[in-house]
Formats: sequence, structure tokens, C-alpha cells
Amino acid sequence: MKFIVFILTILILFQFCSSKRVKPSVDGNLSVEELPSQESWNSIITFSDSGKISAILYTGHLRKYDDKRETFLDQNIKVDFFDQEEVHTTTLTSIKGRVDESANNLGFF
Repeated sequence: MKFIVFILTILILFQFCSSKRVKPSVDGNLSVEELPSQESWNSIITFSDSGKISAILYTGHLRKYDDKRETFLDQNIKVDFFDQEEVHTTTLTSIKGRVDESANNLGFF
């Protein structure tokens, strides 16, 4: 009896195996240049100067483009700033932000 159950189980499992290959759909409209070089979610970035924390950046989503030397931040941005004694001084919040690495400019809007 156990042997018959074993054989039936094997036969049922073989039914689910197939030689058909599933190919994922590819969006032909998307170019490689539009894709970010790096992408991160719920990121925390610490900035320091001479070993002392000067700012901590929190962002829900970060997209970095190496070719354009730009980084885009979105989804609840918060930056905590600290003085020379590493005492918290200021908090900046924003919905979106952009970092231009070629000019070292940071903009929030």
C-alpha cells in the first residue's frame, strides 16, 4: 500500500515539471542610461569632518547616477546638523532633494 502511494506521489510531482521555459517580459522602452548606478532605500548617511560628525542624512529613497554625477533623494528627507562639539544644532526636512557632485551643490525642495 505504501509503495502505491509513493508511486502516485511521484507521478503527480512529475506532472508539475515541464520543459516550457518562462521568459520574463522586457520593457524595450527603457534605456540603460535612465537606470541609476546605485539605489538605496531607508538610507542613513553620516558626514564627518576630522573625525567629528557634522551631519546625518536620513532618506527613504536614494538614486545615484555616476554618469551625470547627480544623486536624487526622495521620500521623507531629514538632515540633522551638528556643531564642532558634535552637539545637535539644526534639523532640515524636505520631500525631495538633489546633489550635484560636479559643483558640490545640494538642493532641497
